[in-house]
Amino acid sequence: MNSFLRILRVEILKLRRTLALVLAGVTPLVVVVLQCFLVLHMKEKSLAPGANSWEAVSTAILFWAVLMLPLFVTLITSLLGQMEHNGDQWKSLFAQPVRRGGVYAAKILVATGLVLAAHLVLACGIFLAGAVLHLAFPRTAAGPIPWAQVSLTAGKAFLASWFVIAVQAFIGLRWKSFVVAASAGIVATITSVLMINSDRWSRFFPWSLPAIAASKAGTAPGYAVALGIAGGLLAALLGGRLFVRRDVI
Repeated sequence: MNSFLRILRVEILKLRRTLALVLAGVTPLVVVVLQCFLVLHMKEKSLAPGANSWEAVSTAILFWAVLMLPLFVTLITSLLGQMEHNGDQWKSLFAQPVRRGGVYAAKILVATGLVLAAHLVLACGIFLAGAVLHLAFPRTAAGPIPWAQVSLTAGKAFLASWFVIAVQAFIGLRWKSFVVAASAGIVATITSVLMINSDRWSRFFPWSLPAIAASKAGTAPGYAVALGIAGGLLAALLGGRLFVRRDVI
């Protein structure tokens, strides 16, 4: 256990050499700002007297879940893989007394932690944006602030993203080329956007699960969360097994 904690600590320290932390803070805020511009563009409806400014901007979660979250996961998992791929760091890493499985698990946990941090920033950004809009348009409703709704929706999108995190992390760690990992994530994201309205196919596609979880369509969010968690754990275990069995990284 102590050995794994050391590995995890080292992986966290390595983040200083990447843009992962910056992306976790900036990317969700960009989504909130874009949503604010959309709200201002439609202010006759979104910011009409009595409208709730927080609810108007909280739609950013759905935009995030549909498009930006899968791309964000693709980018950070690719960056985590490139830390070792560049300069063939795998060889020097595994020359140390560390377990491959521990390294793989630490990478998964770091990626998951970054995604969680991005969702926390997204929720805080929505609350702040709603307050700013209310100050700019005092005739909108001052409350109630949808603390529970925004937090729960963002939380469900995060849990449903575990499947994508596990798959993209395996791709990013398995293939040395950044292009392979990025291309896989982009193609999967575009496919998800195209099939998002298909109840038959989207509910089984990992990249569509966060968007389904962020929606309010009956029992679909619960199903997406359950599949995201189960699929993520299974994909992480399978990916770790394949990773450990490889003779050459």
